[in-house]
Amino acid sequence: DAAINVGSFSKMVYDEHGIKLGRNKMFKWLRENGYLIKHGRERNQPKQKYVEQGLFTTTVTMISRTQGDVESVTTLITGKGQVKLSEKLLQEFGVTT
Repeated sequence: DAAINVGSFSKMVYDEHGIKLGRNKMFKWLRENGYLIKHGRERNQPKQKYVEQGLFTTTVTMISRTQGDVESVTTLITGKGQVKLSEKLLQEFGVTT
């Protein structure tokens, strides 16, 4: 599976295309463009329709805390999602390859 996290994706986009968006700015861009949930407990998780399109996937990790176990959800961008989002970013930021 070629899915990578948002931080790795933003680094890849910078290395390959010179688009200077760090991890946090990439999360903000994804939220503002409607790919990720903006508010609440599911903030920064992909919207269902983009998961169904195969652009995103998530992994759930259990974190043990003294108050009990907590679920941590990591948003991953699939290979298909990387191609599609790279194209969108190139259009928006006008970077020619």
